[in-house]
Amino acid sequence: METPSWASYLAAWLATLALILLSLRLRRGRRKYTEGTGENEIVTPKEFKEMLDELFLLNGVLDIGDSIPWLSFLDLQGYIKRMKALSKKFDRFLEHVLDEHNERRKGVPNYVAKDMVDVLLQLADDPNLDVKLERHGVKAFTQSLDKTPSRKVSFSLSGQPNFKRPVT
Repeated sequence: METPSWASYLAAWLATLALILLSLRLRRGRRKYTEGTGENEIVTPKEFKEMLDELFLLNGVLDIGDSIPWLSFLDLQGYIKRMKALSKKFDRFLEHVLDEHNERRKGVPNYVAKDMVDVLLQLADDPNLDVKLERHGVKAFTQSLDKTPSRKVSFSLSGQPNFKRPVT
């Protein structure tokens, strides 16, 4: 039996820290987030930790259907079914987050965006954009920007001709 590496301990510690910080931010908010099953509750901290654990597990598994494509429709290990169920849970959570942000923006004229989700929702509401940003696009951006290091974003922007040198 192999001894777990320091990287696995660090990953577990960081996941737990992220969960603690998220649960503190959720409890500080207007809605009630407890271990019970209330009407306003969308995800309990325990359920959210289970969702994160499942996400980390499913990101690292090897599916037989990936190696042998003609067996993929069988879903022999059940990973595809689990991925679809997890996707529905995260979609429900993100819908709830977008609904809360829309409620907060609704009654305020000249609302100033407070975070990334507010900015993305303002872009989605802008009728003058050439490419329309829809609700599922906002959810996708919130997920992809969390996983993208700032170095990668700045490097990709520096490769664009308009961002190399400012026009004076």
